Amino acid sequence: ERNIEARYTFQTGTLKDLSVRVRQATTRATEFEQNLDEVRVIVEYPLSVL
Repeated sequence: ERNIEARYTFQTGTLKDLSVRVRQATTRATEFEQNLDEVRVIVEYPLSVL
């Protein structure tokens, strides 16, 4: 199994505090399972509700 992740957080401007992550996972399975290759894009933005 291998996991790689890259993250960037905007420091200034309109997108300040917006965070974007790209995560890639690879799993090589046994003869009874399938291999898995997965890429995820995760966007986080803090919201103040008060």
